[in-house]
Parts: sequence; structure tokens; C-alpha cells
Amino acid sequence: VCPTGAITLFSIDAKPDLYMGTAVIQTENCYLANNRECIKCREACKYNAVEFLPGSNVLNMLPVIDTRKCVGCGACEVVCPAACISVMSLMQEEMPQRQKLAQSQYNTVMNFLKARLM
Repeated sequence: VCPTGAITLFSIDAKPDLYMGTAVIQTENCYLANNRECIKCREACKYNAVEFLPGSNVLNMLPVIDTRKCVGCGACEVVCPAACISVMSLMQEEMPQRQKLAQSQYNTVMNFLKARLM
């Protein structure tokens, strides 16, 4: 616990219910995006914020964070064997603007993939 009171004690069970930011996946090192079997991030996420979309070929999948669901709890980050997930923390005043940007990026990826699959 912080002696100044800036950080208060909370239980590990309460951690996922605190909005702290948004997870970001660096797919260059992701096992699943590189044809290796792994779904640990999706299994760890109690908010179902990790989605797997078709990658560059039939064998690989591209993990994407749904920013509408992600609270930034870090559960996916902790279990990732490739250490390619990090939580981008947000200052309270930055949340709406950053979340809009992240949502816009998510929508762009989804629209691209939908067009590609049609």
C-alpha cells in the first residue's frame, strides 16, 4: 500500500472490476498469429474481450482486443507465454478520447476483415 494513499489496497478478486485501461497485443510475437497453438489470453479474459480473427492464411488467427469489453485488468497479459500483451493504462481524463481511438481502430480492422471474407 502506498504511504501517501495514492494507491489503496484491494483484493485480487476486485482487480478485474476496476477499469484501468485497454490491453494491446503485439501480434508479431503472438504464438497464434504465427501458426502456433495458444488461446491462453481468451481463456483468461472473463469479459470475453479477446477475439480471434482470420489471419494472413488459413492456419493462423489474429487476436484482437474488443475495446468495448476490455477493462484493462491484465489477466491476458499475465498468462501470455510470448509476453506480447500489455495493458495501456489511461488517466481518468484521457479515457473517453483514448477509448474512442481504440474503438475506431477496432472497427477499421473488423470492416477490413469483413470485406476480405465476402
